Amino acid sequence: MKKILLALSIVLGLNTNAQTTIAGGAVYGTWTLAGSPYIIQSSVVVPNDSTLTIQPGVVVSFQGHYKILALGRILAMGNPTDSIYFTTTNTSIGWYGVRFDNTTANNDTSKFFYCSMQYGIANGSSGSDPYGGAFMFNNFSKAVVSNCLLKNNTVNAIYCTNASPVIINNTISYNSGGGIYILNTSNPYIAGNKVSYNNGAGIWGGTNLTIYNNVITHNNVCGHFCRQWYHFV
Repeated sequence: MKKILLALSIVLGLNTNAQTTIAGGAVYGTWTLAGSPYIIQSSVVVPNDSTLTIQPGVVVSFQGHYKILALGRILAMGNPTDSIYFTTTNTSIGWYGVRFDNTTANNDTSKFFYCSMQYGIANGSSGSDPYGGAFMFNNFSKAVVSNCLLKNNTVNAIYCTNASPVIINNTISYNSGGGIYILNTSNPYIAGNKVSYNNGAGIWGGTNLTIYNNVITHNNVCGHFCRQWYHFV
């Protein structure tokens, strides 16, 4: 945790004179390191048939409980030495995560590589709104979440309903409500993740899951279909 905070402080410190304010509404094109941090002042939407590209090292800082609604494509592709940070200035209020809600399948695959997703809070009142602090996938499967840190999110880090994204090589820890929550016809590919110390089940739900080589341990609740006691090698 200290290393992540230190890294984030360094990134913010390097970009104090170059920031970009996003008032809300439609976003697409490229968010560059030179324009970082991106200060999000209201919820934003990536329109259908549009792509938002976020460069390595960019900090996306939400000023309130706002979301990124992905109706198009997002390419947030950090690398092992330069992550992309999604965070908030008020951790008690949080932000509202990246939400794929009935995104049409004509859009190409969204990719999140080496992203830090922290303090997302899903607290809506209906449907899928109360779930998926970092990611919510509803009726959309063309997404890859790889080598990301998903931490301190509520409720669940990743929520899938009728959705089967690829979830590989991530660290999913210290999330309230559990790590990965799976409903209905979802069959996500889940491999190589470390899912631990979540306040809830490590992985809950699903009847036909594809799960390989995960370490799922020290999650404090285990219900029906919970996989938290398995250590795949």
